[in-house]
Amino acid sequence: MKRTLLLLFAFTLFLTGSLFAQTTVVGEYRSVVANGNWNNPATWQVCSTVTPTITWTTTSSFPNTITAVVTVQAGHTITMVGAAQVKTLNLKGIVITTATNLLTIYKTGSIVGGSKTAYINGPIAVQVYGTGLKLVNLPVGKGTIGRPVEIEAGHNTGTNVVTYTAEMFNAAPTTSPLPATLASGSSVRYYAISDT
Repeated sequence: MKRTLLLLFAFTLFLTGSLFAQTTVVGEYRSVVANGNWNNPATWQVCSTVTPTITWTTTSSFPNTITAVVTVQAGHTITMVGAAQVKTLNLKGIVITTATNLLTIYKTGSIVGGSKTAYINGPIAVQVYGTGLKLVNLPVGKGTIGRPVEIEAGHNTGTNVVTYTAEMFNAAPTTSPLPATLASGSSVRYYAISDT
């Protein structure tokens, strides 16, 4: 039995290429330029078919709907030139935002990815709703380095939407007393995380 399960597991990895292979969906956007503006349709292609093969075509729109699934590809830097909201962000590259040109992840979506080289350079807003604890991925960074952070958000009501906005800063934090359970803090970076 163990040998059968192990072989099945190995075969699955062979077929998918990984344990957590990303599934492309019809209507999904992907970045196609190394440096582009989010609001420019020429920055994107859209998936038109997934069977029998995945087909990507040019588009006359840009991702800005609560159902949009978006992939920013590795090595790409996309700059927000207006606010936008999407459902799912597959983050393999960099998205540059500001407080005015903010990217918001819709309450039923999420951010997949985030690393030293794949991050949001500026603030990111993520909506959360529902009861219980939710793990919220906030892949933020600044300049040339990403430092993703995750928070565990606990809500006691399933009807209110809470928006968490996060940004990382490459600077010493303002002086404030540390809690007794914390021995020291970073002198080179800090995170600003708020909820509304």
